[in-house]
Amino acid sequence: MLPTYQDGELLLIYKSKSINKDWEPQRGQVVVVKEESGDTLLKRVVALEGEHVEIRDGGIYINDKKYEDEWTYQDVTFWAESERERSKKSKKIGFS
Repeated sequence: MLPTYQDGELLLIYKSKSINKDWEPQRGQVVVVKEESGDTLLKRVVALEGEHVEIRDGGIYINDKKYEDEWTYQDVTFWAESERERSKKSKKIGFS
């Protein structure tokens, strides 16, 4: 999450047992994701539900429009929930 957060920086995170059903992620928001391995990661929301995302020509494209922002992306990972209606557990899909 460089340059937003630096290695060794202390972060205070509110932990909830479940995601509020009314919560909607916002583009640019930083979220905490727990991998199946137990690792905890910080990730930035770049696309929203229903949007088409492509990585091409060194950029991120959302619905065929190049996503311009202040952050640099290197090792991109896509995250989505499987069985969204029944589960709140995040799954890693796509590539990293």
